[in-house]
Amino acid sequence: MTQLDGYTALKALLPPKERRGLVLIDPPFEEAGELVRMTEGLAAALKRFASGTYLLWYPIKDEKLIARFHRGILEVSELAGIETPLKLELLVRPARNPNMLNGTGIVVANPPFTLAAEMRSLLPMLANRLGDAGRGEFSVAELTHKKRIVSPPAPHQSRAAARKKMTHI
Repeated sequence: MTQLDGYTALKALLPPKERRGLVLIDPPFEEAGELVRMTEGLAAALKRFASGTYLLWYPIKDEKLIARFHRGILEVSELAGIETPLKLELLVRPARNPNMLNGTGIVVANPPFTLAAEMRSLLPMLANRLGDAGRGEFSVAELTHKKRIVSPPAPHQSRAAARKKMTHI
């Protein structure tokens, strides 16, 4: 067993001899700037091991910080010449309070081709089971520069119901 800072380990231990691998980046988020460090860590790791699959876990508190993180990961991925990363998110409550853990997300760089479909079948059950009052939300989407156009909800439909409907598209 080796005791190293995770970001140092990315540089020291990649690429593996087998030239295949899964790397989980799960920082403690005890200090400010972890999302930036994760983005920089992925950029360095992709230079050494571009064919690896990377899972980057993050808490969902402040949606603006998460949006910046997603843009950074997309830029890093494009510069490395890898396929579009996959974003998986599970919210247990609407992300209105940046001081609370509202949900969790994972960005997957070089995802297995079946992962999106598998998560679309699994996440609805988790959202229902773990969400406050059974009303959790989930998202399975490729990271993209395009902004999603959201139609206003029908008069009889709440915004939460409209968002939930969108996640199933």
